[in-house]
Amino acid sequence: MSQVSLEIKELSFGKNVLPKILSTFLLIILIFLITRYTEMPFEELVWGALALLIVGILCYSIFKELREDTRLIRDREDWIDTIFRKIPYPSSIFYVDANCIIQYANDEFGKLRGFMCRDEILGKTPEEILGVEKSIIRGVLETGEVIINRRRDPIINYKGEILHHLISCIPIKNKVGKIIGALETLTNITKRVNQEELTHSILKNIPYPSSLFFVDTNCIISYASDEFAKLRGFAKGEDVIGKEPEEILGVEKSIIRGVIGRDKAIINQIRGPIIDYKGNKLYHLISCIPIKDSGGKLLGALEVLTDITELKKTRRTYPPVDQKDT
Repeated sequence: MSQVSLEIKELSFGKNVLPKILSTFLLIILIFLITRYTEMPFEELVWGALALLIVGILCYSIFKELREDTRLIRDREDWIDTIFRKIPYPSSIFYVDANCIIQYANDEFGKLRGFMCRDEILGKTPEEILGVEKSIIRGVLETGEVIINRRRDPIINYKGEILHHLISCIPIKNKVGKIIGALETLTNITKRVNQEELTHSILKNIPYPSSLFFVDTNCIISYASDEFAKLRGFAKGEDVIGKEPEEILGVEKSIIRGVIGRDKAIINQIRGPIIDYKGNKLYHLISCIPIKDSGGKLLGALEVLTDITELKKTRRTYPPVDQKDT
């Protein structure tokens, strides 16, 4: 950031000094013309006094403006520094210069390594704070790449806790396009990730006779229980993530695909038989609902299947749900 400040000083100084030098030069020419065509006693003394006066006025004016420019720059840097420092949790932010040395940061970033105040980390490298071999921001300095809201690898803080972050990182360039630093922001999403992992664990471990799975709006499985995966001979739910439900259910068109298309729930209906990987004919009671966010946007759909094959053997046959409408 010191390079940015230097650039501002040079620009301000250049703009103000040029007209003063020009005015002084014109004044000297005018005095020279006057003395050339008129007789002036003690000419050398007068010239010396005038030159001293002009130089004094010029220097005073320049240094006065330079002090004002310096004050404005310092006030601007203090303002930027205050903004950096006061950015609250869950966001951490830091700026590095062209040598990848931390010049600005907020207190939250320092706390990753147990520092109480960000002043203790200024002058250090990002690797010392993040506990990594090579930081992402160092790569941005080298390549000029812009990174926006990317999920980064977990960071282990000084307490040994695993933290998850979304990061954005941008190179900072001067007016001629040279990279003079980079800015990185980290948003702590550890709570959200832990909640996702808890949800995934609950879905994964739902026991027989129930199985379930969730698909996104493209009808691709994002979550699944182990029991659902076993229908096609897979050992665990993770093995079917990324597949289409038709691959697991062995049908031409799954009911959940119809639910996504119509945005309409199905509750406790008996579906036609599913042939598992062993060739067994299985009957299920199903519920399938569209899942939306707080704004009403469709995120996907959840289907729950309850195996009623054994129950069906002891009771009269139920008519299956009409899959032509799905």
